[in-house]
Amino acid sequence: MIDWRDLISAKDWDSLDHFWMSQTADVCGEVLVALRRIVPTVERVNGIEREREFARPDEVAPEDAGAARILFLGELEAAANKESGPPPYFQQWERMSEDVRRVCSKLAALPEVTKGAPHMSRGHHAGEVVQLTSVIAAVIRAMVVSDHGDEEVPDGLAASLQEHVATAAVCAFAAGRHFQLALGKGAEPDALRGIKVHNGARNSGRLGGRKAEEKSAIILAEMNRLLHERPYLKPTGVAALVHRRGLGTSADANRKLWERRSRNRT
Repeated sequence: MIDWRDLISAKDWDSLDHFWMSQTADVCGEVLVALRRIVPTVERVNGIEREREFARPDEVAPEDAGAARILFLGELEAAANKESGPPPYFQQWERMSEDVRRVCSKLAALPEVTKGAPHMSRGHHAGEVVQLTSVIAAVIRAMVVSDHGDEEVPDGLAASLQEHVATAAVCAFAAGRHFQLALGKGAEPDALRGIKVHNGARNSGRLGGRKAEEKSAIILAEMNRLLHERPYLKPTGVAALVHRRGLGTSADANRKLWERRSRNRT
């Protein structure tokens, strides 16, 4: 009996591709996990959009191209998940709307990151998403009831009607997302510049903070040494003496630094 682990060890990807097609979903899942450990992920970037996916065959070492091809085609993943094809749009909509409502409920509860008109706030937009997706869900549920009141539509027809409405809902939702992203592309260069400036300032501040701490430590160490060597001097006099030796921006700054250190120790 063929062991798929041996095929992977030998990097016999063609034989592995034929092997999994006759296996159970559990075995396909094990093969899928093993291939995902071999094929690296790469980050796709466009403006501020980012996503990670498994590398394509032409992006990996030649000996691993076959493994990347199996992942890229997606048939193994579908077999592992017991999917013969894309799930019905009704199922897609149920999953999508549930995920969207959960995320938007969390967003609506967060503090606002912008100021201005309330109806343009993040919380308002998130709340609208929750409300509108609930309306769509109600419309889809209504497909099982006829126009004559409580009389139910035949199961086959009801399922067909629900699938049609769900198809329109999924496509409209995807179209709206792509439309919003397309409109926002014009502002993404400014956003990227802002991110770079922010990150640069933060890194510069951290570097400056470390340098300032190092300089302060040198000044304090020198003042401490002089006070031990010359106990008749006061911190004010030592602060001036250290400054004359080129340490610190001024005698007063050195004195304040010493006082802050003394307060923190008490």
